[in-house]
Amino acid sequence: MEKQYKHPLIDAIRSRNETEIVNILDDAVVGRERSKEKDKHQRCPLFYGIIMKYNYRKVLRKIINYHPNIVKEKDRWGDYKLFTALRHNCNDFELISKLVEVFPTACNELDSQHLYAFSVAIMIKKKPQAASTNVIKLILEHSNVENVCKCFILNWSPIAYALKYLIPSLSIEIFLILVNNSPIEFLMESDIENVPPIRRVLSQTCKWKSDCEQALVLQTLIEKSNGLIRFDEEDNYGRTMVHCAALYKVGVKVMNVLIDANPKMLIQRDHEGRLPLHLALRAYILLYKSTHMNAPIRKCMYTYH
Repeated sequence: MEKQYKHPLIDAIRSRNETEIVNILDDAVVGRERSKEKDKHQRCPLFYGIIMKYNYRKVLRKIINYHPNIVKEKDRWGDYKLFTALRHNCNDFELISKLVEVFPTACNELDSQHLYAFSVAIMIKKKPQAASTNVIKLILEHSNVENVCKCFILNWSPIAYALKYLIPSLSIEIFLILVNNSPIEFLMESDIENVPPIRRVLSQTCKWKSDCEQALVLQTLIEKSNGLIRFDEEDNYGRTMVHCAALYKVGVKVMNVLIDANPKMLIQRDHEGRLPLHLALRAYILLYKSTHMNAPIRKCMYTYH
């Protein structure tokens, strides 16, 4: 008959018996012994504590303090505790901070899905249990930024993924880090939806926190591209980037960035013979039936005409 092994701390954590957990961990000798035990799946108390979202100060900190090297061990899938925490308990900044403090090297290691910690953090950013901006900043501080900016996330480059999904939630600081450290080809090539980054910045106008932030990211993207962006390139309807900007109802600052980059786009017509000004007036007047809403765009367009 197979021998049955008992793991008091693991059993208490899995059954949420907080009284028993406290009794075990408060006893230094017993707590130290039980904190390093593993079940038949080679899972330790810290692993279960993380995935069951136990309070860091009451439980997880004590386990880590008893055996800091547990943080450096991989689970059966080949993941460090930092990756487990990001996927299951990403809002606990104290926990993430401790894991990074004990084993900062984990930020530059790939997990079982070939992702860096930064990639995991921004990948779950669009989910309800989104990692806080502070967590992402902390991980970036301990990461080789150039490497993490090259690591694809579900077939998206990090900058393309962020522009598609994370504009409302990521800080402008992180966007600028992504733009400044991404390979130039990532700033030029279209994503899996066939949209290049510069057009994605424009198409997501309604999601940016402010006109200033959108203009700053756009300006940085243009500068980082070293003049390789083809502003005269047209879409299937003959529209330049200024045409698209007008359709997306961008603000004056964003429009000025585009016009300063290539003023000739103002006089280019699409396949229907329309100038960007025509689309700007149509987008603001016909759609919203309000003249005051299109005043900034009209002022910008008339100034350059």
